[in-house]
Amino acid sequence: MSFNASGPGNGSIASLTPATIDRKPGWPRTSSERFGVGALGLISGLDGIGYSVAIASLLFTGRLANGVGLAAGSALLCTAIVAIVVGVRTQIPTNIAHVQDVAVAVLAASFARSEVSVATAFAIVGASSLATGITFWLTGRLRLGRIVKYFPQAVLAGFLAGTGWLLLRGGVSVAVGYSPSLRSLGDTTAASIGKLLPAVLLAVCLYVAMRKFQHPVALLAVLTTALIAFYGWMLSSSMTLATAMSSGYLPRPSGSTTMQTPFPDLLSDVDWGSVARSTPMIITIAMLSLFAFLMNSAALERATGRDVDIDAELRDSGLANVVVAAAGGPPGYTGLSLSVLGDKAGVRHRGAGVITGIIVLFGFVFANQIVTHVPTFVSAGFIMFLGIDLLADWIVRALRTYSPAEAITVLVILGFVVFSGFLQATVAGFVVATLLFAFSYARVPIVRSVTSLANVPSTRERPAHEALFLRKVGEGVEVVRLQGYLFFGSSERIVVQTIERIANTTRMPLRALVLDMTLVPGIDAASIAAFDRVRGLGALHQFEVVLCGANQSVLERLRRGGVSVRSGDAHASLAEVDPGFVTGFDAIDDALQVIEGRLLATAPIPVVSLSFREMVARGAPTDQFDALISQMRRTTHQPGETIVRAGEPGDELLIVESGLVAVMRAAPSGVSVRLREMAVGAVVGDIGFSLGQARTADIVAVDESVLLHISRGEVDGLDPQLGVLLHRIISRALAEKVLVANRMTDQVKG
Repeated sequence: MSFNASGPGNGSIASLTPATIDRKPGWPRTSSERFGVGALGLISGLDGIGYSVAIASLLFTGRLANGVGLAAGSALLCTAIVAIVVGVRTQIPTNIAHVQDVAVAVLAASFARSEVSVATAFAIVGASSLATGITFWLTGRLRLGRIVKYFPQAVLAGFLAGTGWLLLRGGVSVAVGYSPSLRSLGDTTAASIGKLLPAVLLAVCLYVAMRKFQHPVALLAVLTTALIAFYGWMLSSSMTLATAMSSGYLPRPSGSTTMQTPFPDLLSDVDWGSVARSTPMIITIAMLSLFAFLMNSAALERATGRDVDIDAELRDSGLANVVVAAAGGPPGYTGLSLSVLGDKAGVRHRGAGVITGIIVLFGFVFANQIVTHVPTFVSAGFIMFLGIDLLADWIVRALRTYSPAEAITVLVILGFVVFSGFLQATVAGFVVATLLFAFSYARVPIVRSVTSLANVPSTRERPAHEALFLRKVGEGVEVVRLQGYLFFGSSERIVVQTIERIANTTRMPLRALVLDMTLVPGIDAASIAAFDRVRGLGALHQFEVVLCGANQSVLERLRRGGVSVRSGDAHASLAEVDPGFVTGFDAIDDALQVIEGRLLATAPIPVVSLSFREMVARGAPTDQFDALISQMRRTTHQPGETIVRAGEPGDELLIVESGLVAVMRAAPSGVSVRLREMAVGAVVGDIGFSLGQARTADIVAVDESVLLHISRGEVDGLDPQLGVLLHRIISRALAEKVLVANRMTDQVKG
């Protein structure tokens, strides 16, 4: 009974293993199958009667005690309805539903502090069931049944521990006849203590028995023993029922008849203003019931090995609770312990829920008689046991398995429940949940990698002297790759990173800050302010801020937030860039190529211009190189023209004599992605040519380009000296491609 507030006898889930069961359960057909279903239904029905009576005693105690008979009838009818509906419709044959204590604990605490009448109290209970039913149905209709996985477990644990405290305090209230508080401790009388001690003793016995045996039969055995002991004491002391009622040992009859519910008879006496003022509490009850239902269902899935359509279960339970609301009964849904019991006992067919409902309906017929014959200390002890179990389970779990921050969260919410109230605890819980989310998400690194242009150049292949120059000055270009949603808890890291880079005097002064936002799905208002601060730092320290790969949503939010992002200009020199603006590029490679071009254009010394021969075959004799080139044919290609297509035979080698070409490959999305750009002197198709394989990518002309071609047959007919020279050219080209691939790998690893 240690998973959550799912009713009496909730068994621990830790030791459960998935069972192999029939995926399409039907109704029992054989005698043995009927016996198993009947036994489970009988135990569940008796358990449901006792539990419903205890729930009624908790809800209508003190000045509302004259409504306890009607409350018991409503609770019994609630259990009968949800048990039958769920029993017929559920995908798990042993799923036993009944009235639940999460909502009742909150309602009882509210009634104890307010002055509502019996009729108004029933209206609030019914409204809570109606809100719960609608919430269940809408959640299932919108297929949001797995939402519990995204809610902080520490906050849920705090709410459930708080529910345990309310149940414990409610049990004490049932025992002594008034709502206890810290201020009333000094007014405690010997008579009150005499009524409380048997209830405490019973609660402890129930807790020990259930921890040891983990079986609802143990619970029924302890309760039956308590009833026998009480009536044995009455006989031995010659006490009559009237005397026991006047002394507070038995509840007084409410005067209601059998098979009676509060509505419609009490509708005219309802204070609807009080009901309306209870709306925040009613919404809280609906949400807590939703989370409790989802947690119970998830645990039942895991215990039985079934993959259940939670949304369908929600819709069915939601409709049942809407019906229950008309009777003024509290919310009900899947219970865990009895459902798991049936599966462990080998019940594989439907019917237990229906039998449970029928037995509980029998209790509904005699609700008033049952209530007046159940000793007050039994109802009180049962409720206190539920509270002790919840408190012990969730506090111990928090201290054993949760992190210190999560454990403190549980205790903080519990503290609010104890000293302020459940509604205040609800507000505190959502505040804590928000802070936990912000703190946890802020710890997720939004900065995927930090490097410089010197380490991750663009994909354009450049001559050795240009590449050497860019490696020297590239340290002044910081390349920061971001990831994840940027919000107030994480975006500040961008500002801190920039300030630290500016303050680092051991490195070259910052000339450009490149922020790759390809993996950033969105930003919030605080992130806009962070980008504006980075832009301000750029204006102050004279460096350009460049955004790459930002989606339209991010760009629009920046624009609305006052951060101007203008499109990158490939022809502007670095000196013409206004640091007061943010420059945007579609892809990081576009930005890096533009920045490299600007850096080369503003080189402090003239860049040595190498000849075509030096670019292709450095150190080769001129006559041999010219002889090799004379053996190749020339083709001219216009911008955008495809020179080589992927899949074509790789039986030809190409060299770029002038212009610029790009290596393009189709991504899984179908969009062509530029892998590399190659300028004058680059060897194209050398890998496919050397391995004798088909082309793996397209080659497209970027500018008007002239390429030299030589086929495999022509290579075989070359003079040996020219053949050696050509293979030297190929080897050098392959080595350079390996270096480029290594740099790209480092770039990806980041």
